[in-house]
Amino acid sequence: MSNASPLEVFLWVGLPYLALGVFVVGHIWRWRYDQFGWTSRSTELQERRLLKWGSPIFHYGTFAAIAGHIIGILIPETWTRAIGIPENAYRWFSAAAGTLAAVLVIAGVVVLAGRRLLVAANYGPTRGQCYVRPAGESVAGRTILLRDLMDPATTYERAGDDLAARGLYLDLPAWGAHVFEVTAGA
Repeated sequence: MSNASPLEVFLWVGLPYLALGVFVVGHIWRWRYDQFGWTSRSTELQERRLLKWGSPIFHYGTFAAIAGHIIGILIPETWTRAIGIPENAYRWFSAAAGTLAAVLVIAGVVVLAGRRLLVAANYGPTRGQCYVRPAGESVAGRTILLRDLMDPATTYERAGDDLAARGLYLDLPAWGAHVFEVTAGA
């Protein structure tokens, strides 16, 4: 690493330690100041099928990425050379396994983030109205917050009992759409 530029040293040495430091300090801060805010209450409101698939995909991909890094750090090159694995094959296998782990993590994030959304679109040339019930059965007795991601300044607060009974009333203009982030209160 004698001919590495300062940028390369920062990207390959400093940045990983900085990320690890932010991770540790962030968890300590969150534990001290928001210990009881670590909850997933809103998962009950959304599609359980999506949670059933998205969570394992995300976690297996994360564990594979962590295990790959640990194996890459702990197994010296002399060991792989001693058992007859060429450096080129080792790098290709590492890249393929790392790519698979990254794809799993990204797919899991997409599923887990997408299940918190309620999307309504009017694909017609005239105004449309309807009632939409949130997926799941655990909205009763809670306050539900719906933040419109198409207009971030717009947030609706609705009683879960009303949503469970009738649903959310939507009045969409022609070709209009709403993308709501759904979260549950107490």
